[in-house]
Amino acid sequence: MTTELAAGQLRDMLVNVADRVIAAEPELSKADREVGDGDHGLGMTRGFTAARAALAGATFDDVHAVFTTAGNALLRSMGGASGVIFGLLFRAGAADRAAAGHIDVAGLADHFARSLAQITERGGAAPGDKTMVDALEPAARALAESAAAGHDLRTAVRRAAEAAADGADRTRNYLARFGKAVSLKDRSLGHPDPGALSTALIFTAMADWADDHLTSSTSRHGRQPMNNAELTELNKRRKIYQIAFITRDLEKSMRSWVENLGIGPWTVLTFTEETMKYLKVADQEVTEPFKFLIAISWIGDMQLEIIQPVYGPTIYEDHLARKGEGLHHIKEQIPDEDIDRVLAGFRDKGIGVLQTGQFETDVHYYLGTEPKLDFIYELGNCPLLDLPPDMVSVYPPEDAR
Repeated sequence: MTTELAAGQLRDMLVNVADRVIAAEPELSKADREVGDGDHGLGMTRGFTAARAALAGATFDDVHAVFTTAGNALLRSMGGASGVIFGLLFRAGAADRAAAGHIDVAGLADHFARSLAQITERGGAAPGDKTMVDALEPAARALAESAAAGHDLRTAVRRAAEAAADGADRTRNYLARFGKAVSLKDRSLGHPDPGALSTALIFTAMADWADDHLTSSTSRHGRQPMNNAELTELNKRRKIYQIAFITRDLEKSMRSWVENLGIGPWTVLTFTEETMKYLKVADQEVTEPFKFLIAISWIGDMQLEIIQPVYGPTIYEDHLARKGEGLHHIKEQIPDEDIDRVLAGFRDKGIGVLQTGQFETDVHYYLGTEPKLDFIYELGNCPLLDLPPDMVSVYPPEDAR
């Protein structure tokens, strides 16, 4: 029975929260269009992308520093009232606290009670006003009740998540007293508050992470994991299509593979905004110029890939800076008709999409699996493309001898 989180575990929990919020941008934006101007999902994605960047790969010895780092990133990147409120959710409860390597249920209850007090004092909202307080107040109360009852961490955070979700759903019945929804008057009835939905999502992501990492006997929500026969049958139907590596010098890497392993030849492609369409990083459309190089070779029916970032806002340069050269991702082939279902299954596990884009008919989805697996897992339809000669080059060159 787990009773406390180490600072590193709390960091991983909040990275999972960030991934979930980023993946939920469409539904949060849709909810905001019902009662506001529709930008809540985009603001939350911007903030939690910054929070994830600040947390992932960092080392923490103090749980309060983890919360403060996340809160500061939200405050700096989101702006406006939402940036202040969600920044306070993480940083207010950690203010003026002595450093601590672990946090227990009582500590979590105290953190969110302090945050709730600061948020209500700053914004003036109370339960029933159709704001994020309608989700936060019952979640904080549930944590306090769990601390008094001696619940373990997994149970306590799940109870808080359920209380937050119930509170968010109840906002359908409230008239808005803050924000743009005030002008809708009775028309805001029947629609949940987007801030409350986001708050409930944060606690749900925390609870899902706890279920996945703080118990080994059952999987999330008490479901039994697959037995060995079921795992074997499932994986008979799957295909790992590609293993990919990242490098700072593509030609040097290709030469080493050829000379030392006899693996080649390599087909080299250049990707820019002209050839890679619909590129999104952390669910944000890339509008700046970008360029990266990819080399492909085969061993049997296994594709090998080497990636060299050149410039622009892809995930590759960040990966190189954090982890250096080496393994970048493993790719599973998923038919087009199954991709939405498979992505939804990963979202249910708290795993969102880091980057997606389309080259010709080839569509890729890099998943945020690093906190769980220490590498990226990619999904894609993996069509065999018949590219014209002027789009590719070959290494070693045919005239190299």
